[in-house]
Amino acid sequence: AKFTPLRAGSIYLVGGSDEFSVKEAAAKLAEKLATKDEFATEIIEGAAGNQDEALKILGRVSEAPDTVGLFGGDKLVWLKNTNLLTDEKGVTAESVKDALAELTDRLKRGLPDGVRLLISAVGCDRRKSIYKTIEKTGEIQFFEAIEEGRQGDEEIAEFIQRRLREEKKTMTGAAFGVFRELVAPDLREMANELEKVCLYVGKRAEITD
Repeated sequence: AKFTPLRAGSIYLVGGSDEFSVKEAAAKLAEKLATKDEFATEIIEGAAGNQDEALKILGRVSEAPDTVGLFGGDKLVWLKNTNLLTDEKGVTAESVKDALAELTDRLKRGLPDGVRLLISAVGCDRRKSIYKTIEKTGEIQFFEAIEEGRQGDEEIAEFIQRRLREEKKTMTGAAFGVFRELVAPDLREMANELEKVCLYVGKRAEITD
């Protein structure tokens, strides 16, 4: 999925069950959204283990858009790797649901000028009202975990080819077959192993078996 041009006052959500893709896409987007002023980026670690932690996180997210940076100007607020959009035990208490509903209402009203909000959520539940709100008013990129079968094989092949293009490498059919046989169908592991292979072949453009 592709985002529309970045703009101040925008809300972005990167979510889904594929943890590797969510974290990678969110990091790249945060880099694009951030200003040159490092003090104008506020990162809020979003993983909550219980009700109290969840309420503190949501409180910070609600307050952050109104807190201007030291030198004014644009600001990025990043709710990072949050589990508050899941149905995990510990983050589904009524008080947390109420706080999430308040944040959703806040997002419906819009953000202050110059503020961008990025939420990265692994295991995001698309039925939640905050997801539906961002779907209408912001930008969403969603990554489902790869499932076994033909479609999964196609997604894996596409992922490998994209990584190879980024490294300006190609891989023979035989080498591709060996790689798929030896490496588990996990995107993080495949990315790590591809990086090792590319380092091993050095300047050589083609990877052979």
